[in-house]
Parts: sequence; structure tokens; C-alpha cells
Amino acid sequence: MKKRKFLLIILLIYGLVYIVSDYNRSFKSINEALYNEDSSSNFMQINQIIGGSEYGRKAFYFFLNKENNIVGVRLDKGIFGWKFNGSSTGTGLEIDIKQKLSKASTGALNDSNKFYFGLTSFNNIEKIIINNTYPATLINLEDSLTYDKDIPNTYLWYGHFKEESANYFVEVFDKQNNLIHSQ
Repeated sequence: MKKRKFLLIILLIYGLVYIVSDYNRSFKSINEALYNEDSSSNFMQINQIIGGSEYGRKAFYFFLNKENNIVGVRLDKGIFGWKFNGSSTGTGLEIDIKQKLSKASTGALNDSNKFYFGLTSFNNIEKIIINNTYPATLINLEDSLTYDKDIPNTYLWYGHFKEESANYFVEVFDKQNNLIHSQ
């Protein structure tokens, strides 16, 4: 009987510590969660938030860091609000370098769902398809950022899906639905 009470007390203390920890890491809004993540390195210091999407209790957002690289982050919504759950740098995704199509070197963020992103600078772009199936979301950086350099026709593209693919394939289409680039 004493062992059960002792075990129950230990479990209650563990549960209380978990709840307090979860509460302290959670924020009411996605922006609050982003700005309150540890930013001791230049990689995670936010220059400007670009935007992103929510998928149920998950969100994928992007920001421009102090080194002008794109950083993708995953956030999860818990009982107490949004909390940071991982990041993926777009090393080499400097927005002031005109690129036909670039892909971030990593796609996985802490679970079986895959999250891929990159930059493109094509004229007349309409859509990007990943692995012949998944449409990518496009964010026009010229409209989304206040940036001191000219970045016309520069888009952040991203996709989120469950299929695991170490080498993913990306196709870019123009407004007339012509394939203009693949990689």
C-alpha cells in the first residue's frame, strides 16, 4: 500500500512538472512563440517574419534571420497554446541572390511528415509541384518583406506531406501551365 502511494506521488510530481514546463513553453500566438524562442545564435535571430500556414494543430512558418537566410520552423499547438518544435535552415537561401530554383538541404522536422522549402526567381511563375503530386505554397517575397534591395519575382516555396523522400523532385510551371524548370 505504501509503495502504491509513493508511486502515485512520484507520478503526480512528474505530471505537474510536465504541465508547468508545457505551460512555460507555450504562447497564445504563433508570432509570440517565434519571438520567444532562444535567439542566442544569428541563425535564430528574427529579422522579419515572412509567413506560413497552419495545418490543424501544426504550423509551418518562415522568417528571415539576421544573416538574410530563410529559416523554416515548425510549431505545435498544445493545451496552453503554440510552442516551437524545430527548425530547418535554408543555408544558401540568401534572398538577395537571384536563383532559378533552390531547395533546402533538409526536409524532415521531428516527425514522419515532411516539410520542404526553397527559393525561386522565375518570371511568370504559376505553381510548383513536388514529387509529381504535391502542390507547393508560394509566398511572393517582394510583397511579404520590407527589404532594402530589389528582389522582383523572388518566391519562397514550401510543401508539407507525409511521404518520406530523401531525394525529392520539384517542377516549376508558368501561367500557361508549361514546365519551365525541374530539379
